[in-house]
Amino acid sequence: IGHAAISYPSEEQAIGDSSMQFEQITLTAKKMAGLVKISSELVEDSIVNIVDEVTRDLAFGMAQAEDVSLFTGSSLYSGGIQGDTNVVGNTVAGVSSISLDDLTDLVALLPNYGGIRREWCFNRSLFYGQVRSILNAAVGNAIGDIEAGQRPSLFGYPVNLVEAMPGASASTSGDLLATFGDIGTSHYFCDRRNLSFRVLDQLYANTDQIGIQCTQRVSIAPVNPESLVKLTIV
Repeated sequence: IGHAAISYPSEEQAIGDSSMQFEQITLTAKKMAGLVKISSELVEDSIVNIVDEVTRDLAFGMAQAEDVSLFTGSSLYSGGIQGDTNVVGNTVAGVSSISLDDLTDLVALLPNYGGIRREWCFNRSLFYGQVRSILNAAVGNAIGDIEAGQRPSLFGYPVNLVEAMPGASASTSGDLLATFGDIGTSHYFCDRRNLSFRVLDQLYANTDQIGIQCTQRVSIAPVNPESLVKLTIV
């Protein structure tokens, strides 16, 4: 929260010192969990490995829940980036009101901090809807570059497509439409327990079922919100 001071001493003059200030951040891990019960007959009769399918789906669900927590909020991070008043940004009347100026203004709003990555986050339907229309209307071959099979970009900055963000149908005041900046610097994600799976083959024995349990203990905390800006509906 404080930076080193730079001075210009004359020849043989003592160099003045300065002190940096640091803030302590507390990360409190919370448990995330999922449980699926399946019958022993389904396990025996299926031509695919049902336990593996359930395990993959639970892992995917955990990843989705983490994204939702970060961008729109949960008990892990109340309000998410969308509701965090410390993450500054601009507003528009709605998705159809987004203009090229709104996007360039967001780039200009981000402070010029050295060492941070500058990247966009959009919902896929919003980026390939309203934003694509803006680029199609612009002079040059911007949309051709974007659809050339490479990673999408906007104004030379990479675009991340995030399904957890509100999409092209967003219409509620406060809905998060885009972020720009370095989420890896603005927010910390930590885990105290990695993704852990258990097969519960005794707990549901009276109904001849098995349970697939998935848990992890994680935390999300905003630590440098000034390295990220956002676009929301007014």
